[in-house]
Amino acid sequence: YDFSQIPHLEEVLDAYQDLCVTGASKVDVVIHATVAYPVTLIDLLNSRLLPVCRDVFSLTVVLKSPSLRLHLVDCHRELFYEKIDDYDLFIYTEDDIRVTP
Repeated sequence: YDFSQIPHLEEVLDAYQDLCVTGASKVDVVIHATVAYPVTLIDLLNSRLLPVCRDVFSLTVVLKSPSLRLHLVDCHRELFYEKIDDYDLFIYTEDDIRVTP
């Protein structure tokens, strides 16, 4: 993985912020990655957060072992089971799928 897909990720995150704007009470985005995100990239993503979303939207980057390779796409299942009682809706997307309200 390299960071060439970041523009797509930014579009996806913008779309999730649209959920805040339309009235969602809580939007938590978890990114599973095998490469650590540079602090400057995390700062950039945080700087794009809309003021209306500050208390509603959260973004968490979880670093996984590079040995997962193609199995990285399975990591969301464990998280969904852990948080099953905390949310009404779970969405799994990759960086090229945009979700709109």
